[in-house]
Amino acid sequence: MIPTTRPAIWIAVLVLAVPLSAQAVVTEFWKVDTQAEMAEGEMEGMSISSRGRLLLSPDHDVLLDMGDLYVWALARNDRGDLFAATGEDGIVYRIAKNGKPEILFDSLELEILSLVVGRDGWVYAGTSPDGMILKISPDGEGRTLVDLPEDYVWDLVFDTKGNLYAATGDEGKIYRISPGGRAEIFYDSPETHVMCLLFDPSTGLYAGGEGTARVCRIDDSGRAAVLYDAEEAEISSLAMDADGNLFAAAVEAPSENGGGNGEGGGAAAQPSIYRIARDGGVSRYWKVPADFVFDLEVADDGRLLVATGGKAELFAVGAHEEWWKIVGFDEVQILDILEDGGMLYLATGNGGRAYRLGKGYAKEGTFTSKPFRAETVARWGTIRWEAGCPEGCSVGFSLRTGNTETPDETWSEWSRETREPADLGVPDGRFAQWRVVSRGDGKRSPVIESITLAYLERNLPPRLTSLVVLPAGETYYEGIPDASPPPVTQVFPSGVRIQYSISGMDTPPAGEETLGWVRGLRTARWEVTDPNEDGLLFDIAYRGDGETNWKILEEDWRDPVYSWESERMPDGHYRLRVVVKDSPDNAEDTALEDEMVSDPFQIDNTPPEIADLRARRAGNEIEITGRAADRASPLKKGRYSIDAGRWHPFLPEDGLFDAGEETIRFRIPESAAAKLADGEHTVLIRVVDAAGNPGVATATVR
Repeated sequence: MIPTTRPAIWIAVLVLAVPLSAQAVVTEFWKVDTQAEMAEGEMEGMSISSRGRLLLSPDHDVLLDMGDLYVWALARNDRGDLFAATGEDGIVYRIAKNGKPEILFDSLELEILSLVVGRDGWVYAGTSPDGMILKISPDGEGRTLVDLPEDYVWDLVFDTKGNLYAATGDEGKIYRISPGGRAEIFYDSPETHVMCLLFDPSTGLYAGGEGTARVCRIDDSGRAAVLYDAEEAEISSLAMDADGNLFAAAVEAPSENGGGNGEGGGAAAQPSIYRIARDGGVSRYWKVPADFVFDLEVADDGRLLVATGGKAELFAVGAHEEWWKIVGFDEVQILDILEDGGMLYLATGNGGRAYRLGKGYAKEGTFTSKPFRAETVARWGTIRWEAGCPEGCSVGFSLRTGNTETPDETWSEWSRETREPADLGVPDGRFAQWRVVSRGDGKRSPVIESITLAYLERNLPPRLTSLVVLPAGETYYEGIPDASPPPVTQVFPSGVRIQYSISGMDTPPAGEETLGWVRGLRTARWEVTDPNEDGLLFDIAYRGDGETNWKILEEDWRDPVYSWESERMPDGHYRLRVVVKDSPDNAEDTALEDEMVSDPFQIDNTPPEIADLRARRAGNEIEITGRAADRASPLKKGRYSIDAGRWHPFLPEDGLFDAGEETIRFRIPESAAAKLADGEHTVLIRVVDAAGNPGVATATVR
């Protein structure tokens, strides 16, 4: 007899894990407040900081746009005239203070790479491909100061004695040209190209180059001391602050002309800026978010200015590791920075222009966010922000939506602009994009710190993708499975309590040795998805063939596996129905559901019947005859035992258990029968059907 109440037993069920507790259809918030998120947007007249703050860019205007490919270098004289060195026509322009650009000197060289103004007011220009240094008078008369045996003159700098130093390539030499015009090799470096020079009146000449990428200090005798030997390929620029700290820009891969100035700006890896303290200590100051660094300059306020390529962007790095992308242009590179008199001048390449940045801010700028994608079509609600707006400044937000990843003509028009948090009433859509127009008074700028947009995704129905009713007892075994996750407990009406271990392990099939009450259990498992990741509940019902109404087994079940005691159901063929509901996380009027009906499955709890069983001696053997039948399932196997001894298999008369009725006719061989003593013996016959139900009968042999 099976007891009505039993202790818990672990039963492993092969199911797929389904997330049933996750984000539901509730109001979500798209918040943008980091530099990485801001950097994905598009800016016009706006700056961004490493802390994700937005403000207006410095006010700027174009001073030179004459169709040149490059403006390599800038210089300025005491009168306030700006000079610009260009390529690929080798022209030096002069832009008088508050005047228009004019050609100061048109050379025969293709490129004028470097530029400096001497104490005499003349302009000195380094060229390529002939490696000359030109001396140009204020009225535009030019002559060759020296014709060096080099191809490139990358940089020029004066010392306090009026000596001119020239950084050259591709032999990596530094030349010193005396005030009288006599040129000599000052330092023959191990570099292929000496790219940059810096002269400090108190400490001397510094140089960096491409090849060994060393930063050197060179004394008056031409003897070099290495301050830092970088792992990168090139030192592209040097700058020094008021405390004597030296900054060196190191880049990985120079372009074909040796200076990283080719189309696209150059390096695959991010450049680094190293800080070499006055006492000689070296540290990495900043990892630059750009392809290449072309120039460094220390601004009057102490921030380090960094001109980059790949995208023509200007960064400023200040205290506490905060940095700003001050401005960006449509050109490919910012090649040179010049600060003079509180004004900032920039030279660009692949679009050769000269810009002037003022001390104030642009009066208006626009930032457009990257489109945001919801998981499903959503309603978009209130947009709000955190910003500091000085008096006379403002920010205004607008919004648009659509159902394509890239905004196109199918998107809605931009909404009205709001200067207060508001629901802008845009159409539902899977994608949304906001735009802010920032306005200042020229002296001050709003500072936008974060933007948040509320949205509610449209509820979509859950979907059942599979439903399987497993064969009777097939997925069960007694004992505790290894490394099982936390169990799911189920208590049957009879008092049986089982615990599921949801795992991917294979379980052995049940045999006739399985407890009868376990064989009577049936298990269904299913797979389900929900686009909104709602919590889900399941209603489980069954119906027999020929029946109309579904009979409830369980309502509001929470797990994708369910077992029940099949003894409550008469033998026959049935179907199981599972209805999934997303009601735990949705209001009653918005909750959705799906259902699936299983393939037919059979309930068979009736054991086979054994009739007309006989046992008789036949010579030295024992012959067993009889009939076995099962009304619901084919017979599967047979066993016999003599006097409660061990079980032995037998086959039916036709040699195969495969039908609902089988004739039993077999002989117990002499080797076994001969061991029986004289007298009466009991033969136990056990036949098992495909559902695992055993039928038993006995016969006596004398």
